[in-house]
Amino acid sequence: MDVNLMDLSNKTIIVTGASSGIGRASCILFSCLGARVIMIARSEDKLKRTQEMLEGEGHIIYPLDLSDINTIQTSICNIARQYGPLYGLVHCAGVQITRSFRNTSIADYLNMFNIHCLSFIEMAKGFSKKGNYEKDGASIIAISSVMSMINKPGLSAYSASKSALNSAIKTLALELADRKIRVNSISPAWVKTELFENYSKFLSEKQIQDIISEHPLDMGEPEDVANAAAFLLSKAGKWTTGSNLIIDGGYSIKK
Repeated sequence: MDVNLMDLSNKTIIVTGASSGIGRASCILFSCLGARVIMIARSEDKLKRTQEMLEGEGHIIYPLDLSDINTIQTSICNIARQYGPLYGLVHCAGVQITRSFRNTSIADYLNMFNIHCLSFIEMAKGFSKKGNYEKDGASIIAISSVMSMINKPGLSAYSASKSALNSAIKTLALELADRKIRVNSISPAWVKTELFENYSKFLSEKQIQDIISEHPLDMGEPEDVANAAAFLLSKAGKWTTGSNLIIDGGYSIKK
């Protein structure tokens, strides 16, 4: 019996949004589990800081602007060609705006859909091309949000893009099952990241405490989401595909 189901030794895993938050925590954890991590984000300097935090050697930084949709598929193919077949793809990159729908522009919607959904689809296309992934099994994960299911004022673009992402996951899981590629999403509630810190600057202390109190198990840490991603990547999650794993400290059951 294999008792080390979470082992990711000798696995090559791409992580987007690797410069901070959930993406950075995921890179650190995967490296501790033995993986070689390829880190994607816009800022090379921030990626270098993440790289310094990783265990082991051979980790790669790959600066890339995911809003430039037309370059993504080629970039993933180039990564696979240079570093060998890929085992995992974890899409953590994300942006958020809080704005009433009357003040949300089409450009805002396009930005949200590009980063959260369309860039993920293009990466999945590149990942799943013949020769780019491990034939014995591979795993693709997207970080979604409970806001895809629980709506809040001011989040129309964010919620819509995450809902589209969750729907795409199910179709991709069906289409890629015959290639032994599992596709899943993870939906956290509020997590203590730089994104939340920036958002909280516009809130009163009472509003911040109200958000915290909505989580029966308190707000999450980036590591909590990274742990869920490691499960879905590992042998422990080998029978899981097309699922949306809710990791929210009980946030959604209070709604």
